[in-house]
Amino acid sequence: MTALDATLPALREALEHPAVWTPENEAFAEPAFRQALQAGQSATPEARSAALAALAGCLSTAEPYQAARLALLMGTFVEYGAHPGPAAPALLDRLAAVCRSPGPDAARHARSVRFLGLAAMAMLCRDRELRQHARSAGLPAAVADVPIAEAGFVAEVLAMVDDLPLLVLHLERPEGFRVRVDAVSNVFHLTTLLAAAVPAWCDGDPVDPAVAAAARGEHPPTAGMHDHARFHLFDHSGVDRHPGSTLWGEAQAASIPVFEGERIVLVGAPLFGSRTWDAGFFPYLHEALRSAVRMEGPVTPEERERWLERLRAWLAARS
Repeated sequence: MTALDATLPALREALEHPAVWTPENEAFAEPAFRQALQAGQSATPEARSAALAALAGCLSTAEPYQAARLALLMGTFVEYGAHPGPAAPALLDRLAAVCRSPGPDAARHARSVRFLGLAAMAMLCRDRELRQHARSAGLPAAVADVPIAEAGFVAEVLAMVDDLPLLVLHLERPEGFRVRVDAVSNVFHLTTLLAAAVPAWCDGDPVDPAVAAAARGEHPPTAGMHDHARFHLFDHSGVDRHPGSTLWGEAQAASIPVFEGERIVLVGAPLFGSRTWDAGFFPYLHEALRSAVRMEGPVTPEERERWLERLRAWLAARS
């Protein structure tokens, strides 16, 4: 038995009772929480992961504020290297339930949401599959419009796209790629990541490495940091390069339309002169969250041309 294991019975006992709480109390003021935290600080990642698994069931049975304190403890262990494992879905379920049922004490409720939200961010920002689970389980609706900052952070992370497949075809060059994008918020964000992933399409004007790193979430954007267009992005109707088919930079990446089962992004020469955007379009919500354009493979020139022919035929039929 590890030192952390030895603290779990007292913690479970504490969780069976409502917390003695005032707005000034520290999250881990009670001995059972403080001792578990101290033992967890020196435990191995494996021991911390095992503790999360052992305590997961308590997230649904403890009263809301106790469950929130437990969640914060779990989130702290995840920041130390624990794997969320079975605790993560239970924690997200409790966050949703607490957001939906505020209860009579507004201050206690707000702190509960804050602790649950912080723990959720520690887990969601490290795990693409967990973010997908949270979306399918209805967490975005539960945290929407909750006027507490941590609920807003969760909502913003879940508003991004993950594992989104795109068929990217260049209109001038006989090239294209199949890609998947993770933790991408808007089309400006996508444009910078795509330019960094395919420097050959930048015509000798590569993305500044610091800007590319900020777009990936490796560090926060700095004051005055910006990027600019090296090419123009159209949706599938832009095969004739009509400006009305532009993928507007402020739009969510999830809004890219589908054509015959594919989300198609067409890349062409720049339009609208020197188009720039502030690096504030690269949300920096947590140091563990990473945004990416993952290259799955090239599209052959023949496949690219077949797609462009289908798009031209579709566009002509609409005229």
